[in-house]
Amino acid sequence: MNRMRAKLLGVLTAALAVSAFAIAPAIGSAEEEVGALAAQGCEANNVCGYSQTGFEGTRYQIPCSQSGDFYTALSIRSARNRCGNKINYLGNYAICMNPGGDRPSPGTFAFLRLPAGWAPPYC
Repeated sequence: MNRMRAKLLGVLTAALAVSAFAIAPAIGSAEEEVGALAAQGCEANNVCGYSQTGFEGTRYQIPCSQSGDFYTALSIRSARNRCGNKINYLGNYAICMNPGGDRPSPGTFAFLRLPAGWAPPYC
């Protein structure tokens, strides 16, 4: 009886090991895909500028709680506003981004502006 249990335990262990190896590549692929999508996205409560149009290239991210001009030495070619209640701008109030707004190809701007005080409710 102990030999049978040992054999059965060996078979089950081998089956579990094979199934774990079969699942592992699928999990790794899903993690890589999610990572690639996150790299292009913009996290909630942030404003993001990108070095290329269409939200591609290097991403520059600023928390909505900040105010001022950011990344003034760079060229911003697309941007996303993930602030729930704050209008943000590309350049010197040149291009307005409403809360939740996207600008995939607004031109090239030297900085992102997050106002400190009052801003109109919508652009």
